[in-house]
Amino acid sequence: MDTIDPALRVACHQHLRQLGMPVGFQLPDLLQAVADKRGRPLTLLPAPPTDGLPAGMLIATAGCDVIRFPSYTTELHRNHVIGRQISHALLGHHRDLGQFTTGSFAGDGDRAHDRQAEVLTTILLMRSAPVVKRPAHDLRAAIPRISQLLAFLERALGPAAQQLRSPELDHHHGLLGPYRKIIRIRDAQMLLTSYTHPDAPEHARSEMRGRDLPTAQRSAIIEAAVLATALVRFQDRTRTPTDQRIAVPATDPRNLPGEIEHLAMVNQALTTDHVVAAVVKNCNT
Repeated sequence: MDTIDPALRVACHQHLRQLGMPVGFQLPDLLQAVADKRGRPLTLLPAPPTDGLPAGMLIATAGCDVIRFPSYTTELHRNHVIGRQISHALLGHHRDLGQFTTGSFAGDGDRAHDRQAEVLTTILLMRSAPVVKRPAHDLRAAIPRISQLLAFLERALGPAAQQLRSPELDHHHGLLGPYRKIIRIRDAQMLLTSYTHPDAPEHARSEMRGRDLPTAQRSAIIEAAVLATALVRFQDRTRTPTDQRIAVPATDPRNLPGEIEHLAMVNQALTTDHVVAAVVKNCNT
């Protein structure tokens, strides 16, 4: 992960203490705390994909603050965009533009502000996860697999991968850490959901019968199988997407270390587990 200046980390935690947000807080609680701190109502405005304005933006009107966020991405990505605008507000990174106050800072080149907001956003979102535990394994081995999984998905998606390169992720610093890579991976999965074979989860469960596997590993294998079948169908130009959405097994919400561990297992299953290969064969013959 990126090395964070200790003084910046301390300052970010100080902002959280001032808000009084407990570990495991929910987004509405954070919005209310920020509104109370700023002394003005704070509301969310879903942004369409093609209206010409930045999807992530804090708009300060005479009577309230409004955060624009992308309505066409995953919840993880949306929360990151909202968190960044909140972080810019808490850190005082405002630039008055008539009636608009933006945390996007398009074109101003202030990397220090972006860096500070990115660190505070990551800490905010890590504290909001209801599951806070030490990772089961050393994450230094798992983190490279996140990069491998993202690279694999972008190669497989081809030109469609450009849809994942939003300005909110690429502005100034690009993908600096695992959290942003996880956002892009989850957006890729959302892009592929309409290509998923409806029988893929059950085929995966059937292939795993008799294998004594931890629950976390079983979940990762099923997710890998669902993803693999979707990629095959996506790349088959004779297939057409459907409106059907295939649910993978529900799990407890994960914090950042937990998500890194999980996606590292998904990546390993995609490349080495015979269950995934069997499911792809069964779903495409």
